Amino acid sequence: MADILIPVAPAAQPLRSDRSDAGERGRLEIGQRVVEKIAEATAGRHPAVLRQSATFGRGLPKAKAQLAGRRARVQLEIPVGWGHLLGELAADVRDQVREEVEALTGLGIDGVDVDISAVEVSPVGSDATECALDAGGQTAPGAAAPAKRPVAAPAAAAVGIIAALAAILIGAVGVRETLVSTGTVGGSSWLEWLFGKAEVLKPVDWMIPAGIAAVLLGVWVLLATLKPRKATHLAVGDRAAGVWIRARDAARLAAESARAIDSVTGAKGAAKRRKVRVSVTTIGDAERVREELAATVQARLHEITPTPRVRARVTVEEP
Repeated sequence: MADILIPVAPAAQPLRSDRSDAGERGRLEIGQRVVEKIAEATAGRHPAVLRQSATFGRGLPKAKAQLAGRRARVQLEIPVGWGHLLGELAADVRDQVREEVEALTGLGIDGVDVDISAVEVSPVGSDATECALDAGGQTAPGAAAPAKRPVAAPAAAAVGIIAALAAILIGAVGVRETLVSTGTVGGSSWLEWLFGKAEVLKPVDWMIPAGIAAVLLGVWVLLATLKPRKATHLAVGDRAAGVWIRARDAARLAAESARAIDSVTGAKGAAKRRKVRVSVTTIGDAERVREELAATVQARLHEITPTPRVRARVTVEEP
């Protein structure tokens, strides 16, 4: 009987893993936008953080990251819903963003600055109308350094826009003059016509007021450039907590507190800088409502720094 030889496959060699020396083959670079995307996605998953779209640019939540080597700092702008302790909410979002960015990127986080740019008010009568400010404003121990106080756009922003448009116009005229001089396009030169008019122009009475107006305009532009940017937000609790709200949000808090007073049938709030004005209508005694209104609103806004000045107007409805 003939022997049958069956070839035997060689034993499979275990796959060699090159991950142990992966760092020796190259380096990993994490872009700024990657950190910003992670921070925005993490903040957006928080149940108290809302999402807002924008016509131009990115909506909210919006993050801005600064990278230096293996360290990063994140600035985060978020809108939140009504009925949350803003100080605790900011600290919670800050911790979650820091942990997620560190876990996914391996970068060290020097700080996460949280700016609450909007508080969306729930309809009156819902469970979310409970006050959320009387215990807020304190950050957790070891939290990152607070955000800088939000400020308005520079006063010279309009001047910069006008100057940019003027530069574009001058550039367009220069391109046209070049094309006309080389014969690429037809037509007469605008500059030759303008210089011709300037040669025959003689001093007249209107030039003195025009010169004075030009000097005053230049002085105004200089002052607008040097003018400090105006603060747009109020601090919740200690300024070191880094939690800010707008004056109109403080007015909403005041109006919501006024609606909870007995005999009050309606309340409206308005804000201008550091002043809050509350107008209420009541079917009860005006003096009693006025006293309760002052005490209630002051208690609601006492955590805001600086505390807004409150003016109340009480109107008694006719039966």
